[in-house]
Amino acid sequence: MRQTTQRRKKQAALFAAAFFSLGLSGCAGYLDRPFSTSYGEMPPNYESRHPVELTASTASTVVNLSVAGAKINGLERQQIESFGRAFRVDGEGAMAIGIPVGAPNERQAANLARDARQILIAQGLPTRSIVYRPYKAGPGTEAPPMLLSYRRLRANVPNSCGAIENLDIDWKNQQWQDFGCASQNNFAAQLAEPNDLMGPRPMDNPSAARRAKTLQDYTSNGNKALTGGSSTSGGGSSSGN
Repeated sequence: MRQTTQRRKKQAALFAAAFFSLGLSGCAGYLDRPFSTSYGEMPPNYESRHPVELTASTASTVVNLSVAGAKINGLERQQIESFGRAFRVDGEGAMAIGIPVGAPNERQAANLARDARQILIAQGLPTRSIVYRPYKAGPGTEAPPMLLSYRRLRANVPNSCGAIENLDIDWKNQQWQDFGCASQNNFAAQLAEPNDLMGPRPMDNPSAARRAKTLQDYTSNGNKALTGGSSTSGGGSSSGN
């Protein structure tokens, strides 16, 4: 009887040990799995989760034209000048002046388009960057407007912030989905020149006058910073003194 009881206790102990080891192996497998959310497998860094991307868009403005008006008035001039300044800041390619055709004010619009071109050139826009693009006016439109438009680049983050997650399930203490999202959006909003993300800007042209002056000074006086000689023009002592 005693042997039977001991045998049963031994079997129960072996069963408990086997069950416990299976539980530990299951927990180990769960802990070894990469952290994932409802978005799927999450990239390890915030630059990959919330990349800053460049998108092309069209900026445009409508310059209303009256049938009787033969010249661009003050408000229209201010509108054209303001749009020209915006083009100089973030414009890509050419500035297009849309001229309505097939309307009663077609000839007037063509004349005003030439005036608008001169205003834009006075704003500093290169002549080759301004083009005319006629468009078909709608039927029954007495005075269709003149349209100004250009292409521009915008930096933005496609993934919006605000994901709700339970951080208690992150056993590996990894970055969560929204980590770095606000910083990436702020960076995209503050980026003045989106093309800087594509590559460095070209170097400015060298100053021939400054180069000639530097060579002349070197030929006349040498490099006193290396030789330790005193400066005759500044009156300062040499480095040796």
